[in-house]
Amino acid sequence: MKKVLCLTIFILLFHKGVFSQTTYIKTVVHVLYTSGLDISDASVLNYIKDVNDGFAKQLTPTFTRVTPIFDTLWSNTNIQLCLANFDPNGLPTNGITHTLISDPEYPGFTPSVAPWDGTHYFNIYLAPVYNEPGYPSFVLGGWASTPTNPVSGSTCSFAIASTNSIPYISELLTHEIGHVFGLDHLSDDAISDTPKGIEPVSPSTGYSTSCSSTLQSANTSNLSQDGMHWGGIDPPDMVENFMGLSFCCSYMFTNGQKSLMQAYIQTYLSGWISSSCFTTNINDFTLGSAALELYPNPAIDKIYISNAKTEQKQRYLITNNLGENVLSGEINNNNTAINIVSLAKGIYMIRFSNNTNNPLKFIKQ
Repeated sequence: MKKVLCLTIFILLFHKGVFSQTTYIKTVVHVLYTSGLDISDASVLNYIKDVNDGFAKQLTPTFTRVTPIFDTLWSNTNIQLCLANFDPNGLPTNGITHTLISDPEYPGFTPSVAPWDGTHYFNIYLAPVYNEPGYPSFVLGGWASTPTNPVSGSTCSFAIASTNSIPYISELLTHEIGHVFGLDHLSDDAISDTPKGIEPVSPSTGYSTSCSSTLQSANTSNLSQDGMHWGGIDPPDMVENFMGLSFCCSYMFTNGQKSLMQAYIQTYLSGWISSSCFTTNINDFTLGSAALELYPNPAIDKIYISNAKTEQKQRYLITNNLGENVLSGEINNNNTAINIVSLAKGIYMIRFSNNTNNPLKFIKQ
């Protein structure tokens, strides 16, 4: 957060319904780690799910105001991250890379690991970050580069989120992605339905670790600073908003932020837009009949099929992203292992003879 984008506000006409369809963003997550402190793909998928839930108005609010002044502004942005199915060389991928680095990432500079083609992929980095002297390690949480404010001359837009101490990685990551999609901090933006308040960050204590009553009642600006959107009522700080600095409280974007992000993506980041998306919900494994379940997911060498109907033998067929048949066989007991060592890394579908229209998706690492 030390260095963030200085947002240039541009004016685009926004008609009701224009951005009602979901905008899928083709994404790759680079996990950088030191001294063997890696993050599993399952954890990455959970972070991406949390981010997508935040953009889709699906997070549970962390608190409810006595005066719900912001409730009608809470928006489903219709933006979702979609992990890439193929890398820049056309090879199958699950959209996650892992790289051992020698030193933590340094704020404001391009990442130590080269990004994938920035015109076609949104590059996210989860990495340990250099701790600035005099600040707690969880203060410096991340930074972002954008087309309108590139970091160190980088031509690639990216977001970096710290993994070394920050207690709210998902919220921090959502905040930095908001910057990439054109948003500034609430204290600096020019969006009418976000008040100008800013929650203070102390060098001695850093960010608040709980959504306290003090944060919820904070009002660090007056009505003239907040603008005329509020009908003569001086609103409190919008600590619920991802673009504030109270990550322990955040869960929402506003309608105005949605409009700006959608217009910004269409103007500057259109090469990232994908027409469809594989699920990033690692719990989306069961068939409609709930008779079969698949685990683990992602998997390395084997997947296991739990068959609730033990008396039934069933054929299975695995296909890759091109629709090609790559593996087939039969399950005939309650917990059948399928060897997938021969499969390349990527996303696959497996269909069963009793329900061919409802495939299960899984990732081969």
